[in-house]
Amino acid sequence: MPRPQLILDVAGVLVTNFSPQAWAGFSSGSVEASQVNLPHRFKEIKNDLWIGKMTEEGFWIWLNELFPDLSSKVDRSWILHQLKPLTAMKHVEAWSQYADIHLLSNHRIEWLTHLLDPILPFLRSTTISSEVGCCKPNREVYERVQTHLPREQAAVLFVDDQEKNLVTARTMGWYTLLADAEEEWMNQVSTFIIDVDGRDCKPMG
Repeated sequence: MPRPQLILDVAGVLVTNFSPQAWAGFSSGSVEASQVNLPHRFKEIKNDLWIGKMTEEGFWIWLNELFPDLSSKVDRSWILHQLKPLTAMKHVEAWSQYADIHLLSNHRIEWLTHLLDPILPFLRSTTISSEVGCCKPNREVYERVQTHLPREQAAVLFVDDQEKNLVTARTMGWYTLLADAEEEWMNQVSTFIIDVDGRDCKPMG
């Protein structure tokens, strides 16, 4: 029987998401800037940014156009300052003793490398949207992860902090678990991977 396969999202699971406070910092300047709903505007370009169609440089240009008064203060260092490891990051090494661990994330690899480097020895594969040119919830990116899983039937658990990203995973035959802000989901992961065939796991979703 193959080892359990644990597939983890990154933002909201291993690393913090961008906080509302961080976005609000952009609107603390001019009156014009305060009228920009940055989270809403970010949704307009998010898909292109995640799949690599928009370059990182293009992202800074986009921000400069929205907030010309703040453009000189915003660069990659601002992004890296916002992203912090969550508690689950400390458990990856221990989980890897029982399961093969894979990452599946909608993100920019440039913004994650410094956080993921310490756990790379414990990962079987990493699938980051900006590197592969597709993102969740499109089925193509899940199928890419599937190529890294054992050919023999194995119990697979996918953890993500957004319900919409779990739907396609279920059609792949994976168990799914919604990551909660209180990080209670980690207990269910431990139950899943310690029980080799996953039959005793009761994942959310």
